[in-house]
Amino acid sequence: MIQIGLQFPTREIQPTRTALAQWVDAAAESGADYLMVNDHVLGVEPAKQEAGWDKAWMHPSQHRTRYTWQDPWHEPFTLMSFMAARCELGLMTGVLVLPQRNTALVAKQAAQVDILSNGRLRLGVGVGWNAAEFASMDMSFRDRGKRFSEQLVLLRRFWNEDVVTFQGEFHHVNAAGIAPRPMQQPIPLWLGGASLTKGVAAAAKLLDRIGRLGDGWCLDSATPPDTVTAEAIRFIRDTADRNGRDGRALGIDARLCVLPLKKEGLIARAEAWGKVGATHLTLDAYGIGITGQADATTKLRELVTLTRDSYYKGQAG
Repeated sequence: MIQIGLQFPTREIQPTRTALAQWVDAAAESGADYLMVNDHVLGVEPAKQEAGWDKAWMHPSQHRTRYTWQDPWHEPFTLMSFMAARCELGLMTGVLVLPQRNTALVAKQAAQVDILSNGRLRLGVGVGWNAAEFASMDMSFRDRGKRFSEQLVLLRRFWNEDVVTFQGEFHHVNAAGIAPRPMQQPIPLWLGGASLTKGVAAAAKLLDRIGRLGDGWCLDSATPPDTVTAEAIRFIRDTADRNGRDGRALGIDARLCVLPLKKEGLIARAEAWGKVGATHLTLDAYGIGITGQADATTKLRELVTLTRDSYYKGQAG
């Protein structure tokens, strides 16, 4: 059964308790299954960064501008704790920049959110792209990929075991553990990344990591539901099977940007994901012009219903 999520509109919602509560309440009435929260600890002043600090997909476009130090980014674990007390929807980070964070602290924070949400957390994680943010947090950007893979292993051990001893390249834990541990042991870890713009072979290393270590794959909105993506999904599921895991159990979370797609494009994209076999669709409703809680409830419900119906139409076809 398809799960439909709503991306939290971090860049356009007023940073007040009232505004946050109104949006969460509207989302809870929309028929959605989960809420996705993005992550950045720091924003930067672009003009004062070294050349090449950002990525082409963060450049200004007709639909949005790249974020700066002026954009509000709510701390995801704190925000999800608020959401957990406000609604019964699933919660997900999409995605948490894991290598710039302390692993034991992430394990502790995620466990707390999982408890407060009654076991409704999916932790989406990625390696990150913003070198300036890593440097400001005194974390290494160069070896973030290797650190990331080690973090995935250690997180699960913290969640599953009372006492952990771990000796890795980046982590050294001597007979220590977190308490309380989460309701889900372990919390599902969904991995982001793996651009397919140069084909599956070029992304094989990252796709292999998803198949070996991930519980699901979080795709960005630029990834289309085409034959290349279908091939990549088969690749990660085959990789999981070869590593003694159940490839069919790996989830696929695709993101749909409502504003540039418009209604006809949203229908077509949801239908196509139904054919490809996504398990989750996250709607990014940035810029659709919501005014107040009642308007948000109506518009979000229409989007969720339209997406769900279109997905099943594509699946049936």
